[in-house]
Amino acid sequence: VDVVKTNSDGVYRIRSEKKYGYVFISVPRGYETVMTGVIPDIWKPVTKGSSASERADFQLIRTDNDIFTLYVMGDMHLARKQNDINQFRDFMVSLQGDIDSGSGKQYGLTLGDMTWDCYWYANSFGFTEYKEEINRDLSRICIWHTMGNHDNDYRQVGDFLKENPYRDAICPTYYSFNLGRFHFIVLDDIDYKDCPASIDNASGKISEDHRSEYVTDFTSDQMNWLKKDLATVDKSTPVIISSHAPAYRPNGATGSKAGLTAHSDGSGDYGTAAFRSLLTGYNVPFFSRHTH
Repeated sequence: VDVVKTNSDGVYRIRSEKKYGYVFISVPRGYETVMTGVIPDIWKPVTKGSSASERADFQLIRTDNDIFTLYVMGDMHLARKQNDINQFRDFMVSLQGDIDSGSGKQYGLTLGDMTWDCYWYANSFGFTEYKEEINRDLSRICIWHTMGNHDNDYRQVGDFLKENPYRDAICPTYYSFNLGRFHFIVLDDIDYKDCPASIDNASGKISEDHRSEYVTDFTSDQMNWLKKDLATVDKSTPVIISSHAPAYRPNGATGSKAGLTAHSDGSGDYGTAAFRSLLTGYNVPFFSRHTH
């Protein structure tokens, strides 16, 4: 919600209502954080009331990462289904071999749908099991994550509650970080708004399915934060943005309209044109998946 800079000693203070229950750091150029498995420790929970002071510290490790390789991975849909785990393990061994033979710093970036929501409960395969798999062979590199539509909890109501398991297990749904001279921004453009919960029947099958009832847009909270984040970035710095669904696409591609949903309902949420207006003057490549 708010963006502040530290002083020269790394001290920061934020006056916050703690709506999201955490604080995160935008890792600066030339640094890394400690990791839990492959996931960087960029966020800490804040659990006391808005009037109570809390302290959240982040450990930075000075690193020369001006030259780096980025491995980008999308729509893995791990679910313990149709031999997918063995296929994934074979791929991870191959990828690790490429990492071992490379030079410079190496990182990963997922583009969403690491899991497959309908098998969280049916196959007992959710974020805990996903992290066990991704940590098996890639434990030596940092992997940043983007959230996808299938990474939402279909048993919950509305966008915020559906996202909570992802926040608890992986990372914030939107944040930024720096690698070398690049500023990365990870966004979530899958918006379930007031979507009801899907219902499982007695056999474990989804009998009332609302999982496809999302809108592709950027919420007003995200965009208000993005304005503040970009205000700290010089326009000479290349900015790379990831989101699960493409912010731009040919009209009619995969049966979808061109780009993100435009709104006239006063929600403050952003479609493609409104989002693009925030990026004026920046050089912005995009990473996305979703359309397979």
